[in-house]
Amino acid sequence: MRALTYKIQEVENGYRVYVGKGRYRKAATKLAAENIVTELKLTRNIRGREMAEIPAPLLAEVMKQFERCKDAGTTLEEAVDHWLPRHHARSKSFPLEDAVDDYLDEAKGRLKPPTLRDKNQRLKSWCAAQAGEGISVVDACDVEMLRGFLDDERGRTSDRNHRNTWLVISAFCSWCVRRSYIAENPCSKIETYTRGSHDEIEVFFPQQASDLLKIAVENYDREVLSYLVLSLFGGLRPHEFITQDKSRTWHHLDWQSVGTDIVKGTKLGKTRKARRIPVGPTLLKWLEFIRKKEGGDVYGSVISNYAFYQRFRRWKRAYVPETIVIEKDVLRHSYGTYRVVTLGEVGKVAVEMGNSEATVRSHYLNGERSTVEADKFWSLTPEAVMAKSPLKNKKRPA
Repeated sequence: MRALTYKIQEVENGYRVYVGKGRYRKAATKLAAENIVTELKLTRNIRGREMAEIPAPLLAEVMKQFERCKDAGTTLEEAVDHWLPRHHARSKSFPLEDAVDDYLDEAKGRLKPPTLRDKNQRLKSWCAAQAGEGISVVDACDVEMLRGFLDDERGRTSDRNHRNTWLVISAFCSWCVRRSYIAENPCSKIETYTRGSHDEIEVFFPQQASDLLKIAVENYDREVLSYLVLSLFGGLRPHEFITQDKSRTWHHLDWQSVGTDIVKGTKLGKTRKARRIPVGPTLLKWLEFIRKKEGGDVYGSVISNYAFYQRFRRWKRAYVPETIVIEKDVLRHSYGTYRVVTLGEVGKVAVEMGNSEATVRSHYLNGERSTVEADKFWSLTPEAVMAKSPLKNKKRPA
C-alpha cells in the first residue's frame, strides 16, 4: 500500500493539505499547513504503535468491525479511534466477580461437579481477598497483587494448595485473555513451588525496621500498624491473624487475646496448635501507642477480613520505598533472629514461635546479627522511631 504524502497545495484563500480519500484540511499560511502535516504524521505513528500492541483477539475484533463499516467510507484509523477507547474502558472497569460468574457459568456444561466446586471455591476466595468492592479484572490481575495472594495461600495452607490455586486462576486468566479483558495471562510471570521447596529467610536491619515503622506512623492505618508491630515484635505469622477452616469459616485474632501475652488459639494458623507469646516492653509500648491513637481500648478483630493482605500491598506500593522489601515472612524472621540473639535459648524461642528447635537453629542461630543490632532492634519504641531523622526518598501516593 502506498504511503500517504499529505501534499500541501496553495489555493486562492491560503493553503490546503490533502489527507486522503479526496479530503483536505485548510490553513491560512504555509507554516500552519506544515504544522498540520506534522500533527497528522505524529498521530499516524501513534496509531500504528497502538495497532502493533493490540492483543490478537482484540485486533481480530477491530478488523471485523472495520469490514462491516468500510463500505460506508470509514477508514481503519477511524475504526480504531472509535473502538479502541471503548475496549480499554470496558476492560478497565469489568468487575472481577462478574467475570468469575460468567466463567463458571460457561464451565458448568463441560466440567464434573467436584471440579466445578473446586474452581468456584478457589476463585471466590480470590474475589474475597480483593482490597475493596468492584475490583476490576485488570486490577486483580496485577502481577504483584496476584503473586502476593498466591503467597498468602501458600503460607495459609501448603505448597500443593498454592500450585492448585495457581492452575485455577491461570485457566481463568487465559479465558479473560480470549475475552480481551486483559492483554496477557499474569500467571505466566508468577513462579510456582514444588513440594518441600523453601525460601531463604530475610531479616531486617534495625534501621530498615525503624524506617518502616516511621512510615506506618506518619501514614497511620490501625490495621496496618497493628499487623506490623505484632509481626515484628511478637513473631506472628500472616495467617495467624485470620484463618479459614475446612468448613470455610473464618477465625480472627481478637484484641481481647492481646494482653500481657498474645494468646494464639487452636483455630488460628495451619498447625492448629495453641501457644502463648510474651508481650515484651517494645511491643507493649506500641500497643499503648495504638490504643492512645484510637482514643482508648480497642475491640474486635485485629485484622477485619482476608482482603487486608491485598490492601496492605497497595499501602506498601503507595508509601514504602523499594529499599524496604516486606516479603517472605521478613517481619516474623526478624523477630526470631533478634529474639534468639537476645535470649540465647533456642528451646524457649521455639515454643514462642511454634517452631521445632531444629527450625529455630537453622533459621535464626546463624550469627548474621550481633547483640548490638539486637539491642537496637528492641529499642525501637514509638518515641525512638519518631525521634529519628526524616526519611529520604520517601514514597508518596500517586
